[in-house]
Order: sequence, then C-alpha cells, then structure tokens
Amino acid sequence: KAEVIPELTFEYFVFLTGPVKENQRILTAKVVHTNVPIKEVVRSVVYISPSTILKVTGKPEGNINLVSMMAVQVTMGGDLVGQHVKGSDNWWKSASAPKAEALLLNKLETPFAPLWGDYYLDLQAQAK
Repeated sequence: KAEVIPELTFEYFVFLTGPVKENQRILTAKVVHTNVPIKEVVRSVVYISPSTILKVTGKPEGNINLVSMMAVQVTMGGDLVGQHVKGSDNWWKSASAPKAEALLLNKLETPFAPLWGDYYLDLQAQAK
C-alpha cells in the first residue's frame, strides 16, 4: 500500500542577475503538488522563459551564471516542512532585493507539460 501526502506547496525564489542592475529580478512561483509519495525520491521543477532571460540580460540565451541565489520552501497546510537555500538565509526577504515578480513557470505552463509524467510530481490544476 503506497502512502501519499495529499498536497504540498513549493514556493520558489530565483535571483536572476544580468549586466544592468536595474533589470535584475527575484523571480517567484508557487506550485502545488498533489499525491506526493512518502519514502520516495520526488522532483519538482520550474522554468525561466527565454523572454524573461532576454528582459533581464538583454540576450535570449541563458547561462549558469545568471542564477546567483535560489531558494525553495515546502509547506504543508501552511506549515514549513522543508527548504533548500543557495545564498544567505532568507535573502529573498531582504529589503535591498529587487522587487519580486511571478515569472517562473510551472511545468504545465510550458511546452514540456506532456513530458516526463513519471519523473516529476503531479501538479494541481490551475483555475482559469
């Protein structure tokens, strides 16, 4: 009998840097995963669109140096149950950070939606 957690919310924060400081942004997304298996390796993913990379960097192609800090917080029923942070603790809450924008895309918002269904966690359908 497989045990699952009915719902987990992943909140992503990615600091996307570029050559012009005014264009740098904290990109955000909130993704709700359903039927999360217990005691299994699970994966969640968000994407940065080429147009967002172009907006920040002035070039349509990305590179590994564009992301200088990132974080993901996992909550269940509003309680923090896990997190991973690259950068200083709570860097995304800093008053000196650029304004946050919801520009990260969940898998269903990309052309990759039908791919790798057995690799990534199920997503809660978005209300339209």
